[in-house]
Amino acid sequence: MKFIYSIFFTALILLTNCYAKDKTFPKKLEHDYKVSSSINYSDLYDKLNTQYNEWKGVKYKYGGSSKNGIDPSAFVQKTFKEKFNITIPRTTTLQSKIGKTIPKDDIKMGDLIFFNISSRYRQVGIYLGNSKFMQVSSKRGVVISKVDNPYYKKKFWKIKRVFQYDDKNNIVTKDTNKTNKTNKTNKITENEKVVLQKDIKTNNIDFKNINKDLIDFQQDWKDVKYKYGGNTKEGIDCSAFAQKVFKEKFNINIPRSTITQVEIGKEIKKSELKMGDLVFFRSEKRGRHVGVYAGNGNFLHASIRGVIFTKLDKYYYKKNYWTARRVFD
Repeated sequence: MKFIYSIFFTALILLTNCYAKDKTFPKKLEHDYKVSSSINYSDLYDKLNTQYNEWKGVKYKYGGSSKNGIDPSAFVQKTFKEKFNITIPRTTTLQSKIGKTIPKDDIKMGDLIFFNISSRYRQVGIYLGNSKFMQVSSKRGVVISKVDNPYYKKKFWKIKRVFQYDDKNNIVTKDTNKTNKTNKTNKITENEKVVLQKDIKTNNIDFKNINKDLIDFQQDWKDVKYKYGGNTKEGIDCSAFAQKVFKEKFNINIPRSTITQVEIGKEIKKSELKMGDLVFFRSEKRGRHVGVYAGNGNFLHASIRGVIFTKLDKYYYKKNYWTARRVFD
């Protein structure tokens, strides 16, 4: 009997050790090579390693972007901005459209790796080498995981390369501003081109009348029912309605979808909201939602109850508030 217990505990220890290795940062290569004029392999490795050590264990929070809780796409965005001074989009969907699509067998350190977790939820991480990637797990927070883990192997979607490698496998970094502009326009479908803040003209807008404009627009659309994917008075969804408000009332073109609308303009704090700002909400069950702030704690949106004004401090919207963007100067 003692012999059987001995075998059992030995096997348990071996399994535990194998599992622990999945959580460790991959070993650094002994040789170094030049990545660009300002960074080499050792720098890339050290910066990703530092980011992991600074964030490991931080809990997952849907829509979060701080050490009180963060989601996968926010963590990836922070890593590229804080460690490489490269600005990439906030959402997983938009991150999946930037850079160059890479075959799985050509994956390199720093590449973005994507997974289709469900029909409504996608996940992103940063590849580290040795079949490991850094990510925010919904159960374990910021961790190191194995690409060949059966779960991730089954859910694997694609790989995108933000860095550019030359023929010698060295990284060629582009000018950040040029890269950002390409990421936010050319890599997005023609119907969802992001309008950059500097391209928006507000000379002809009477800001004193925005509230009245929104009230008039609501009256014109108040009997229209919500319809996912709709953009007419036969039925309309939230992002299409926001797009129509800006086009018909302010003669400003903004993208069609919520995931692209959240990338335009300037991010602002909830306490700094002004009339005409876009307000965004996220929930795991219902996804993303957008409305137009109308002042006095109210926002106009296309909800499941139709086109209405709603209080920001209403429990559901207060709980699922995500961010706000200022399209006007």
